[in-house]
Amino acid sequence: MRPLQPEIRVGWKGKSAGIFPIAGAFASLLVVWMLSPRGVSPLQSFSHPVGIVVLIQTTYTALLGFLWLSYRPFEAPPGADLPQVVAKFFALQWHHDGLGAYMVFEGRTNHGDAAIVDAQSWLAKHFSVADPVEEVIRRSGLSERSFNRRFSGATGHAPLAYVQQLRVADAKRRLERTEASVEEIGWHVGYEDPTFFRRLFKRLTGLTPGRYRKQFQVPDYVTSV
Repeated sequence: MRPLQPEIRVGWKGKSAGIFPIAGAFASLLVVWMLSPRGVSPLQSFSHPVGIVVLIQTTYTALLGFLWLSYRPFEAPPGADLPQVVAKFFALQWHHDGLGAYMVFEGRTNHGDAAIVDAQSWLAKHFSVADPVEEVIRRSGLSERSFNRRFSGATGHAPLAYVQQLRVADAKRRLERTEASVEEIGWHVGYEDPTFFRRLFKRLTGLTPGRYRKQFQVPDYVTSV
């Protein structure tokens, strides 16, 4: 069975769009004040019920704008529904399991190292094969030491850790969208030992595969549409 594409480098662009809701929020506040009777202070304007409603609405709008400006563009996985990615973003909560389960793996490709970009492109399609790191090093024509140094410097991940992230990202999507067993999913993403796969999955996400599926599986009424 052909593996699903990994979660990398497709997303929303244009963080500058966050300026517009912020500007709109402050414009709304200015309009309320300007329409208030002469001699009424800004504080008195917003103590009125209408002013309170406008204040709440504009605060919420401005907050969304600041989030857009401060947060990196959403990375929507190929084949994944954008609403599900957005839902995970707004569902973030601090708890003892950490936030690994909510994160979408992002393979950084804007580092300017063409050889490593080629390697990332190959790994994105072949991460589930046996010994993918050895194979991608062979294909690169670089020495192992040079490849490891350049790959880590460019992506922020050692080659093996990068492959593990790709595999777990694909496993997360399969847990969300299929009824395949954990053992079968582990095998599809490249792990023959289900025990090792479960340990790795929990280490990277903070949740066991079963608990992740229970928490994030897409309901039948959504997938049937």
